[in-house]
Amino acid sequence: MKDGITLLTYGHAAFTELLSCIAGARKSIEINMFIWRQDAIGNRMARAILEAADRGVRVHISVDRVGAVLEYAEESGKSLFHKHLSLWERVQVTALSVGYPDLMSREASEECDPGLYERLIHHQNIVIEKDVKKADHSKFYVFDEETLVMGGVNIEDKENGCDARGVVYQDYMVKLQGKEYVAAFREKRENRRDVLPTVQFVMNKKQPHASFELEEHYLTMIRQSHRELTVVMAYFAPMPAVMQAILEAAERGVRVRILLSARANYQDNKNKWAASLLMQKSGGKIEVYLSPLMLHTKLIISDDRVSFGSGNITKKSFYELDELNMTTTLPAVVQAVRADVETNMAQARQCRSSDELRYHPVWARLENLFS
Repeated sequence: MKDGITLLTYGHAAFTELLSCIAGARKSIEINMFIWRQDAIGNRMARAILEAADRGVRVHISVDRVGAVLEYAEESGKSLFHKHLSLWERVQVTALSVGYPDLMSREASEECDPGLYERLIHHQNIVIEKDVKKADHSKFYVFDEETLVMGGVNIEDKENGCDARGVVYQDYMVKLQGKEYVAAFREKRENRRDVLPTVQFVMNKKQPHASFELEEHYLTMIRQSHRELTVVMAYFAPMPAVMQAILEAAERGVRVRILLSARANYQDNKNKWAASLLMQKSGGKIEVYLSPLMLHTKLIISDDRVSFGSGNITKKSFYELDELNMTTTLPAVVQAVRADVETNMAQARQCRSSDELRYHPVWARLENLFS
């Protein structure tokens, strides 16, 4: 792709590129991750990091402690870095396991090879932050201050294929090659300033000074749409202002499409409740599609502008979590994203009425409380 930007669709493409970047790193690697599971791809990434550190690359890894609960409640039930849970964390894991009993793998997962964890945490060239509850949902990598890779993919096997239910995962990462992108990313994180005309980074970031811009960013994209508004969202619970903005877009003639998973891993009832409400209030003007994939995607297309990354449309994403999206009007990026979305739309089932969005109203309200 032109402009030094490469869209990475699905986890297998992202991990292939990431492993190549790790192998090619000469000086430094920075990784900021929400979930890093102890499974096949988690171990493979860890071994690649060790090989880089052994050849002298300085590595800084931050894995948010908040993600530990999800690491233990899904899939292998194993975390590469969070080896012990507190009593409250165990209570949360139990609650999620009861509420979503089919998310734990029934098959034996790959064990961490002997000493891998110990070699990581004691390596002189690796610094690891793993015990701080930062509520940082963003995912990014920086290689040699020359390459930035960011998006929505956690380090876990289900992102590299399918989950414990056998459902294929779909998500995006993007590789931005060039010192100017990394410098712009650093400037935004440190000074809250956008410096590039073609690419902007949208951030919720609590430190050093709280700045939550994701909600206003999404609202602006929705309100400025004139022809097309396509929302592909893993977890979708619009607050009143966002709900109203989407309805107003449909009322002024914008084609509004919402693409959700037919069965999301978490918060499926909430997703369908919100979509059903939009269909009803718009008089059927808003189109809703259900994908057979587990869409872990967080993406909005507004006419000729696209935004994607880690930010869901939920109050937790808007007001509690650090998040990171990239937005651009670069034609090559917008066209690549749109082409992939259209492929997914073609595989999805359009709901002809809100009655097709079946959900449990009590569960929907409970999920809305905690998301």
